[in-house]
Amino acid sequence: MKSRSFFVYLGLLAVLLLSIGTASWYDILSQSPLPWLKGGVATNPAAALFVPRQAPLMLSMVVNPEKLAALGLVQTPYGKRRETLQELQQAKTSLMSATGLDYTKQIEPWLGNEISFAVTTLDVDRNLENGVTPGYLLVVEARDKELAKEFLQLAYTEQALAPDSGLRYETYKGVNLVIPDAKTKQFASAIVGNYVLFASEGKVLRSAINTVQVPDLNLSHDPQYLAALETIDRDHIGIAVANLPALSAWIANDINPEEPTLKQRLAVTLSLQNQGLIAETALIGDTEPALNRPILTEPVEALTYVPPQALLAVAGRDLKQLWTDATTGLNPRSPLSQILQQSVVAIQEPLGIDLPADIFDWISSDYALAIVPNLDRKNSVDWLFVAEREPEVNIDPIIEHFDELAQEKGLSVGRLPLGDRQVTAWTAIDTSNQDDDLVQLNAQVQGAHLSVENYELFASSVKALSRAVNANKKQSLLDNKNFKVSLQQLPSENGGYLYADWRQGAQLFKTQVPILRVVDYVAKPFFNHLNSLSLTSSGNTEDIRRSTLFFTLSSDRLEN
Repeated sequence: MKSRSFFVYLGLLAVLLLSIGTASWYDILSQSPLPWLKGGVATNPAAALFVPRQAPLMLSMVVNPEKLAALGLVQTPYGKRRETLQELQQAKTSLMSATGLDYTKQIEPWLGNEISFAVTTLDVDRNLENGVTPGYLLVVEARDKELAKEFLQLAYTEQALAPDSGLRYETYKGVNLVIPDAKTKQFASAIVGNYVLFASEGKVLRSAINTVQVPDLNLSHDPQYLAALETIDRDHIGIAVANLPALSAWIANDINPEEPTLKQRLAVTLSLQNQGLIAETALIGDTEPALNRPILTEPVEALTYVPPQALLAVAGRDLKQLWTDATTGLNPRSPLSQILQQSVVAIQEPLGIDLPADIFDWISSDYALAIVPNLDRKNSVDWLFVAEREPEVNIDPIIEHFDELAQEKGLSVGRLPLGDRQVTAWTAIDTSNQDDDLVQLNAQVQGAHLSVENYELFASSVKALSRAVNANKKQSLLDNKNFKVSLQQLPSENGGYLYADWRQGAQLFKTQVPILRVVDYVAKPFFNHLNSLSLTSSGNTEDIRRSTLFFTLSSDRLEN
């Protein structure tokens, strides 16, 4: 069995078992006395003892995936149990068939409460001449150590029967190791206490033994790691820890982080909640303590102009200060800062504007940005931006500047009535010849603006502006059921919201962000039951930035 296949497929199976379980238990939390239903367990991954401090990534599930899935199956409405069970069985069959293993017979009987996967090093031998070879480590808790030994013996017996298996056995610092020949690309393994270790090669396995025996080397004694986890006090079912500079280098298949001296770590914990799943994040290192303090105690009124059908919405207060915080609080060459800068460039270049100077600079109060379905064109969307105007801000010069920019790009500037108000529309006009040589005038609105009381509304169409005005009068995103549930679960004091309607916008999101296709494929059962997700920043503890992400789930299967 190839080492890469083993790690990939066993890891994918763990993700799918977790996603199936979390997608089906959410509606029964208040009815069960099980301690997991408080959110999870207070346990942190023991695998951190085997993982070096500088490791790019560690992903851990700290509850038994089978028990979690079984909990969901038992409590799922009877009419839906068969569907959920089929999802689980299909996941096991399709994934494990490529490894030649029978999960139910060979792995499930001894699997304990923790499965951790780690990228331990960017390059095992630090030799660029033979390419970049990251080190991978899988740490699995065994609730039955003898059955785990039998599983390994069987796996290696089958390998030993193959020609040129290249297996050898050695003792390293009191631990028995099974090391394959490097040419065979098999996995190396060892049992340490109640944990079974699988490594991409022998060097990685020996390094894990060294790491667990020297506290100063391992992640579990790293001050940043401990500080990040201390700020997240929820019980949880999973934890992810990333060394951001090293993670960026791993993704780029590079041997060295771009900023080797930058120390920035992200920790994420995943917890069960009675109407969904909640993730808390802590970003530590190279941040300013005063940045991103919670400034909201309730949703901003700008959201009253966002239609309830919004696919995506971002809202907060003081966009000018937010931009200042974001650009001054991060190292300019950190991965997060680079992503932020690239996103701004991608938006402002096609529009021919300077976002910080033309937009951010005058918005120090409430704002909301949304993407809404276009009612006239299927699979098309409109954008909407709402900003509260301070009394001292004169909006006329700003709109005049936009008019000038539009004219420079060849757009026509006009005024249109909308009820008792005037809309400024920036329109692309062209002509085309018909079969009878008659000229037809074509006009397409590229952007529009409307002043409503103390708010300035910008949109990609006049109809989108009209929908915003109607939302304020009738129903807005604040009346959306999923968004209301999210507000109840997210911290009441925060720095604003990001909301995404996955059920309606999945195809759009996966088209615009291709990596979501991979994520959706890996955790398909989870995304099949995902309704929406909401994100908010929840302040700082010393130099640690905190955020909370909430997923609303449904027992109804979503086909996308």
